[in-house]
This record gives sequence, structure tokens and C-alpha cells, in this order.
Amino acid sequence: MNTIKSANSKNKTDHISDKSSKWFDELIATINTHRLMLETDVANNEHKNFYNLLITGSEIEISAMGHELTRISILKNMLIDYLQEISNKKIKPEKIAFNHTNSGLLVWAVIADNDEKSENDLLLSAAKINSKYSKYGFSINSTILEKSDNYPIPKHYNIIN
Repeated sequence: MNTIKSANSKNKTDHISDKSSKWFDELIATINTHRLMLETDVANNEHKNFYNLLITGSEIEISAMGHELTRISILKNMLIDYLQEISNKKIKPEKIAFNHTNSGLLVWAVIADNDEKSENDLLLSAAKINSKYSKYGFSINSTILEKSDNYPIPKHYNIIN
């Protein structure tokens, strides 16, 4: 029995080692490619700025860059998850628009008058996404209006058709 456990453990360790080795090899190859692009002056501005900041930037500047990349990634994933959730629930608001803050998404939804099911489903969808992303300090703030309220979507929101 111990022999079987050891063999299984070794296979798992080998798999992790192979995966880790492949990841490092790919990372080093990417860095070498970027270095060549920088040395031959064919790197795009994003790569130039990134490596310049890593080489010459302060700890605060590098941390701020990491924070911004994290924020963008989380907001993108929140939006995708939210849209997937309302699609799964077959919610069809008359209009839906989004904006973002430093810590979350702003949702502006217009639904049919007296459509309590859509209202509840939109709120539950936001709650589900909030439960997933709140541990990172991000949340959705929803404004849900009925069509007869006749409020315009604020100009700083992006409407999705």
C-alpha cells in the first residue's frame, strides 16, 4: 500500500515539476524576446514603458502599476460574469449600461414596468457577483429603474445593446 502511495505522490510531483519547468521556460523565452525587441527598437510603447518602469521605477510606481492591472482584470471578469449571469437567468432589461469605479461596477438597468421578476433576478445576479469578488474589495452597485420612471442613462455610462 505504501508503495502505491509513493508512486502516486511521485507522479504528482513530476507533473508539478514539469508544469513549473515549462512555465519558467516560457517566461524566460518571453523575457528574452522582449529584450531583443527593446534592443532593436521594435518593441511597442506598452512594452517599453513596462520594462522601463521595472528597471528604473520605484517600489511605489511598480506597485501602482500592479494595482491598476489587477483592477482592470477584476473589473473585466466581473462584467463578464455578470453578463453571463443575467444571460443564464434570461433577464432582458429594456436597457442596460455600465460604468466603473476604482472598486467596482456601476449598473444602470431599465426594466418593464412592474417586472418584479427581472428586478429580483438583477439584484440576485449582482449579489452573486458581489459574493465572488468582495474578498478582493470589489462590488457591483445597481440602479434598477422601470421604463415609466423615464430617467435618462447618465452620459458617463456605456450602453450595451
